Amino acid sequence: MFLENIKNKVKNLFVKTKPNVSNSNLFGKIKQDSNGNINISNKNLIKLSSFEDIIFGNFDCSENEIESLKGIPETIGGNLDCYSNKLKNLDYSPMVVKGNINLSWNQLKILEGLPIFSGSLNCSYNQITTLKGSPKEIFGYFDCSSNNLTSLEYRPEKVNGNFFCDGNLISSLENIPLVTEGINCSKNHLKDLKHCPLEVNGDFRCDNNRLKTLEHCPNIIKGYFDCSFNDLTTLENSPTQLGGNFYCRNNKLTSLKGRSYKINGSFDCEGNKLTSLEGSPEIIEGSFSCKNNQELTSLKGNIRLINGNFDCRNNKKLKNIKDQIIKNKIIASSYLTDDGDFTFEEIKEEFNKSITIIKELKIESKKIINKKINNMDYGISL
Repeated sequence: MFLENIKNKVKNLFVKTKPNVSNSNLFGKIKQDSNGNINISNKNLIKLSSFEDIIFGNFDCSENEIESLKGIPETIGGNLDCYSNKLKNLDYSPMVVKGNINLSWNQLKILEGLPIFSGSLNCSYNQITTLKGSPKEIFGYFDCSSNNLTSLEYRPEKVNGNFFCDGNLISSLENIPLVTEGINCSKNHLKDLKHCPLEVNGDFRCDNNRLKTLEHCPNIIKGYFDCSFNDLTTLENSPTQLGGNFYCRNNKLTSLKGRSYKINGSFDCEGNKLTSLEGSPEIIEGSFSCKNNQELTSLKGNIRLINGNFDCRNNKKLKNIKDQIIKNKIIASSYLTDDGDFTFEEIKEEFNKSITIIKELKIESKKIINKKINNMDYGISL
């Protein structure tokens, strides 16, 4: 009932006629502009003055030295920007913010005291240790990255946008919210992907963790997928459907088995322990990179078509690269190799000649096999 009364009060206030803000002078110094905005950013302020209870636009006090929100308007009709200050708590916060809230780059440790708001929340680059005080639902993206969180306890139940919790100390995705777009949980202490949703409607990043397996990884990712810089030895349980790029660089992969048949973007497996490209995707709509695999000796794999570049540079044990590309029928727009760069058009003739020879050998081999079968004595007397 208390919250309902507040909402009704705010609603009634906003249907009233706006004041003649061109003549509204706050203490003879600060006034709302013609759109109802107040911008006092980057003024070397250490505290806020007292303002009108209601402003109809945005309130921007970012890039100052402010330690307290005392004096801030009670109701803000647009966005609230307080990033890059010295706020340690949210005491004296507005009652209502009609837009987004940006509290990044402060010294906050908790989120208790947040206003009622109807947009996104950015509280990244603080010292937050708990999400206690988070609203039940956020009607935009939620960015709590680069803090000191060890868990997702007290998180919002639903985020209607992207969810960023990267750059923390999180060891489990337990309590992850329902997210309508992408998820970034990179640069944490995750050892597994338990509690992940089955489907992600945007990008999914779990790079720079301590993952040894992709078990519990989302089956469907409609954006790109990044599992780079982990301890993965296999791509088993990777997404079955992917809408964008696939990054698995700088792991301990010895095989590419387990990946999708088709990648609707680029595929990057550089910096692993591959000896061949067996198990690779067959169709890559973007580019393919297998650079810096120091044990790679063979380009044998499943690749049929790469619509971008094929980059196999910096593989010391990989020899006769052009011959291997032709032998393994790797079609790409262009090739970046330690033996020089070239395009498909430059090797097309050799490529087609090789394919013709292979076809002729297969036909001849089939004839020989059939001949042997026809001449074989089965020991049956008629």
